[in-house]
Amino acid sequence: MEPYKLHMLTTYPNEVAGATATLAPLSGGAGVLEGLRALPRIVEFARRHAFPDEIAGTLVDVAEGHAEDPLAAYVALQAASRVPSKIVDQALSRFIKSDHSGLREHSAWALSRRRPMPSAVPDLVDMADAGGFGRMMAELTLENWLQLDPSLPLPPSVDGSPLGARLRWLASTPEPPRPGTRRSAGLRIAQVLMQGRVDSRLTSAGSGDGGGLATLQVGLTGALADHDAVADTYLITRRLPAGEGVFHLERERIGQHGTLARLDFGPPRYLATSEMWPWRADLERSIRRLLISEGPFDALHLRFADAGTFAAARVGRALGIPIYFTLAPDPHSVVAADEASGRLSRANFAAADLEHHYVFRTWLIEWMLEHARRLALIPRPDHTRQLLDLVGVDITADPGRFQSIAEGVDFGVTERAARQVQTAQDGVPRQGILSDLKDAIDRLPSDRRGLPLIVTAGRLHPVKGMHRLVEAWLTDPAMQESFNLAVIGGNLVEPSNEERRILDALEALLGDRRVEDVGLLMLGNRTHEEVAILLAASVVGVPGLVAPNGIYACASDKEEFGLAILEALAAGLPVVAPRVGGPATYLDHGFTGHLTDTRSVPDLQQALHWAREVRFSEIRADAGRRLVKTGYSLAAMADELVDFYQADDLEEAAG
Repeated sequence: MEPYKLHMLTTYPNEVAGATATLAPLSGGAGVLEGLRALPRIVEFARRHAFPDEIAGTLVDVAEGHAEDPLAAYVALQAASRVPSKIVDQALSRFIKSDHSGLREHSAWALSRRRPMPSAVPDLVDMADAGGFGRMMAELTLENWLQLDPSLPLPPSVDGSPLGARLRWLASTPEPPRPGTRRSAGLRIAQVLMQGRVDSRLTSAGSGDGGGLATLQVGLTGALADHDAVADTYLITRRLPAGEGVFHLERERIGQHGTLARLDFGPPRYLATSEMWPWRADLERSIRRLLISEGPFDALHLRFADAGTFAAARVGRALGIPIYFTLAPDPHSVVAADEASGRLSRANFAAADLEHHYVFRTWLIEWMLEHARRLALIPRPDHTRQLLDLVGVDITADPGRFQSIAEGVDFGVTERAARQVQTAQDGVPRQGILSDLKDAIDRLPSDRRGLPLIVTAGRLHPVKGMHRLVEAWLTDPAMQESFNLAVIGGNLVEPSNEERRILDALEALLGDRRVEDVGLLMLGNRTHEEVAILLAASVVGVPGLVAPNGIYACASDKEEFGLAILEALAAGLPVVAPRVGGPATYLDHGFTGHLTDTRSVPDLQQALHWAREVRFSEIRADAGRRLVKTGYSLAAMADELVDFYQADDLEEAAG
């Protein structure tokens, strides 16, 4: 930022230093994370500036340089959108016509905060018609503008078309909230989970982009519903089209007072959460109808910076439902890791933002921080410092708003699985995961039958690192010759785009070899109970198929908490886990588990060798089981969440 422009932006000379510090992230010397974190600070600086035209001109100049520094341009646009200046309107009218996709998307978003501009309507309509993330940005703006000015003209080509009708529908005032009739005493809680295929029995938790969170939230819904202080708990997810079995049902029961409610929106196919942004308006209307018809609710608990959270939070605010948010440094931690590795820089930020929407999702975290009543924290080592460094949030400044809540697992599932494996010692069942395991092992060369297992479970997604684990095992002769590797997760019949990427990576690692040749057992997504059975089988073994004393390995880039790791500990396995994230809060490094840099294949190999040496220890196995059973149950998590939701009421009563 040139000195003369800084002088224009300051009322008095001694303000230059403050302006320099505030606007420094707009310069090329700042990093990606630094630039993203500066967004709210720069927005506030621009909004409060004494000379709107001067700050507008400077920010527009930064945006003009989008080809060289797209991150600075996008942040500048969002700050400029709060400045009352015709300079901003004129610039956005130009930028919305740009050939640069990222600049168009961010201009559409910025326009949502401006008064209606008829000249920009045709370009916004074209963006809405094109689909993708830009559709949401354009629709947000057109929705706002048409509500402010219902007579705003649409292009003649769409005014009578289905698109025109949709735009008018978006702008129509939704049905007003009507007073709900409280059905029974106790808390009424709603949670939103749009990831994966969700059902009460968790039959496909590892398919698509579903995973440990589906397992957690289904189990937690039942645990909350069983709590004495809770009347009803709803888990809201997406309904799949006819032919998808149980996922087509509108409702399922989870326990006596829990309900799994499925909503209709989007095209008649499975949608990954990254594909849901264009359907934000439809999702928002569906959530609104459900919360009104089934209300009133005392708590709306949201997680993730995704389309479900954005839509539900907007509805919750409109209906006056208290919003609670689980705060994690995401996407901040991913940005920091990719920037440190060199995969992400300001030079390639435009492409990364088009794929991952980093600026919008960073803003969404800030928005949730502003509007959530209280925030839950997933336990992490030194999370006070990490949230300050990564997100810029000082939780010590308002400790009453934040509460660390450990996640939990159902230890009863582990105990039932152990009993089922014991009954299979005299003969493998004819169906289920042990039968499929037998079929897979029967296809292996004879010298690979009866080896112990390395087990991993999770989504087939790049962040889960399955490809790195396979590489670490496959390129380490001692481990590859001594263990078969069982991978649980993924739809292997109709893989999603992300699942296909991992399957292609595995094929590249294998080269001309087949999975059977090397001992790689691809078992696909399984029910929660089946995963527990395989973990139990890897501990005690199955005669003729699997030797006892296996290993569990998680090669994720990070784990916010690591439910599958907890379940492996509950089964009695030594675990290899990422040192980034939540596992470090409960793993005893060097005893119950080994924390390592899971993004490094050599480090993974070293950790696997540690597990190989300690896998026979019963003292270690018993310590892991006791830890989970006594400290990380779903019931304990439900108790903490009830206190979390009732904290304000308890403080008022005490006062």
